[in-house]
Amino acid sequence: MANLPPILDSYWRPIHVGTASLSYGVALVCFAVAVIYLLKDKVKPEAFAIWSSIFALVVLAFISRGSIFTAGVYRASAFEMMGGKGSSIPLRVTLPWVGQILIVVGLLLAGVIAAFGMYLAKNNEKARSWGHRFLRLSFVALACAIAMFVGQVKTMTNIVSRIDTAQYATFGKWLAEQEGLKPEQVAQIPSSQLYQAAADFVATRGNTLTLNLKANPVELSALITALVATFFVILFSFRTERLCEALPSLEKLDSLMYKTASVTFALLAMLLITGAVWANESWGAYWSWDSKEVGALVAWFTYAAYLHTRIARGWTGRRSAYFAIVGFLLIIFTYLGVSYLLPGLHSYA
Repeated sequence: MANLPPILDSYWRPIHVGTASLSYGVALVCFAVAVIYLLKDKVKPEAFAIWSSIFALVVLAFISRGSIFTAGVYRASAFEMMGGKGSSIPLRVTLPWVGQILIVVGLLLAGVIAAFGMYLAKNNEKARSWGHRFLRLSFVALACAIAMFVGQVKTMTNIVSRIDTAQYATFGKWLAEQEGLKPEQVAQIPSSQLYQAAADFVATRGNTLTLNLKANPVELSALITALVATFFVILFSFRTERLCEALPSLEKLDSLMYKTASVTFALLAMLLITGAVWANESWGAYWSWDSKEVGALVAWFTYAAYLHTRIARGWTGRRSAYFAIVGFLLIIFTYLGVSYLLPGLHSYA
């Protein structure tokens, strides 16, 4: 957590963050076991490909504030360096070619969904063949986009010329809020004045602006996650039968899934408790119904439902595997998506 506000600098921080890291790690193991279980249980890799492609398309739709599909460009957050310290600011810099490549990725992923959907519905082998071609091409294109993203962030110097002035009015509102003005006061400022304030900021402090991977951790992590998911789907599609034979039995996988889900449930409970204590020490309240708090609670309830359905209803196998997958996706959304999409007390994270 870079530039952590002093009020949050507590000895509860490493306890809470350590608990979070451990719980997310165990949840990842549970997720992996659930996926392996489904693969062992004869769920076709093409079905996995459809869901991983949908996930990747959702990522593309939300990163860069939706500009991939609306404007055909990718814009990375700017980073301001002052006195040897840096922080991200809500100005976005257009990166050449990254957006265009990601559009191609999106089209290929749509082709994957359509082709594999036709294969699963009609057992069309030709559609299956095209689906695998689209999947491999989307992997290569996404890898190129990420490489270009990272390369340009590390090497681009003159970024002022690549800042779209259409965002100046919004950035001007942010500048006014940094001066201590309340939202209702900012709303009374004319758009032209906000625009001019942003233009003056860029003109006078443009030499302090740069690009940094620390300014875009959520977006880069989401893209890498989509890339890794696509890679494993491609990997599973090779010699699937031989791979399934080498895996442990369904009973052992189901047992391991249950054990890791139980540990995840306990650790998420500890996460909520340590977070509440830290919040009370920092903000004066154990619970504020902040978006990240609610997201963590929903994820905990999901694992509670998993254990309840297994113990009380006797759910095992595929149904439990799907529950474990949904629980992990909720954890990922809480960790990455909430801070990025929803404003709240945890926007610093």
